[in-house]
Amino acid sequence: MSEIVSTPEKFLPRPGNHFFEEHYLSPEKNCRFQYALGNSPTHCHADFYEFSLVTKGSFINDYMGKKRQLTKNTLVFFGLGQTHGIYVEEPESVHFSFIIKEKYFTDFCACHFSNHPEMTSTPYVESKLSHDQAEYLNSIVGRMNNTPGEDHTDQLDLFIYNALFFTFLRHTDKAKTKSDDDDANKYIKDMLHHFNQFDYVNTNVSAIYASYPLSQSTLITQFKRYTGYTIVQYRHIKRMEYAAHMLTVYKCSVTEVAAMIGISSLSYFSKKFKEHFGILPSEYYRRSVNYRWNKNK
Repeated sequence: MSEIVSTPEKFLPRPGNHFFEEHYLSPEKNCRFQYALGNSPTHCHADFYEFSLVTKGSFINDYMGKKRQLTKNTLVFFGLGQTHGIYVEEPESVHFSFIIKEKYFTDFCACHFSNHPEMTSTPYVESKLSHDQAEYLNSIVGRMNNTPGEDHTDQLDLFIYNALFFTFLRHTDKAKTKSDDDDANKYIKDMLHHFNQFDYVNTNVSAIYASYPLSQSTLITQFKRYTGYTIVQYRHIKRMEYAAHMLTVYKCSVTEVAAMIGISSLSYFSKKFKEHFGILPSEYYRRSVNYRWNKNK
């Protein structure tokens, strides 16, 4: 018999009740779900990764002995061995957490984010989500709630994919030079911001160069020093990441996705996608929909 337990009907606080619920989302016990109106006492996971999202009010995150305020729509990621606790700051505050087995998480990252090995080794990431992003994650949780007693592995995968996309793909561009204040690096930071917001993914590279008052050679040199990639390489990476996002989250067709990221040739898009992920975009879409993680193999 499945050990799945239904989640509360509504993810809203109940007056005067410091409610805390914990249950598994799949028969294989690959992930625990926690829903809390009260405190999550300080603890540490040796073999679990954790995502926590504040959906109402605010909490104090006691992370590795340092206290940080977490307000509504803040999503945090805890790596292995990171001591943390989440304590209510405002009455009737709400947060929920996904606590994911190490192997499940590392296999997931290897399949979907092979170009981001830092996802499994980073100790902590904190990201303030937009209203739409937070609502989308909440909607995934709501679907689990509306189907009690079922295997929620697909919804769990969808949550992990989006949580990683909303956190790590906004936090992986770190300066590699010491002169953060010079004009060139300011332009590079602006360029990275636009890449991360999808603005430049389908823009012609020459138009990108023309947007800045620096010479093309200076931009290319500074961008490579700052990120470790050329502008063309980085743009290609972002194109493929957004393509995967559109295929798996929004269920767009391969043709639609190619057009969205500015590639007119479907065969060229499929070729580049396969070079990046190791499989064709059609197969990537199929796996994202049908793949079942089996940690007992």
